[in-house]
Amino acid sequence: DILPVLETFGDKIHYLGESGSGQLLKLCHQLAFMATLTGLSEAIAFGERNGQSAETVLKVLGDCVSPRHVIDFMLPMAQNGSFDQGGGTLKIFHKDLAAVLDSAADTGISLPLTETIYDYFDQAMTGGRESTGSFGVVQLARDEFYKNR
Repeated sequence: DILPVLETFGDKIHYLGESGSGQLLKLCHQLAFMATLTGLSEAIAFGERNGQSAETVLKVLGDCVSPRHVIDFMLPMAQNGSFDQGGGTLKIFHKDLAAVLDSAADTGISLPLTETIYDYFDQAMTGGRESTGSFGVVQLARDEFYKNR
């Protein structure tokens, strides 16, 4: 049994399956990390352009749901097999993203990730899904993935 050896490296050990599964999850981690990093980078730039320091932005966001606890919300949904509920509605988040982009335009700052996220939420709301929980974007990602298969 290799578990005792692995436990000398860390206390969070997951069996992921066949060879290559670990690499896949590493790439999933990097994707989530880089998206979060980019989002935080835009939040800092947006905050600074509007008079807040990077330190203040990060301290406040660190005490909020975003981005630290998103997985805490998502994991129970994944365990229940549905991302349709929770976190407000797509319509509310879409409205908030529009407000961010309007404010950014007023102050002359470009937020390319936010523009992409806005478009993504816009697409997620098609077909009467405006009242779907904000985590309903997971289904859009799934739909896009399988559409291109």
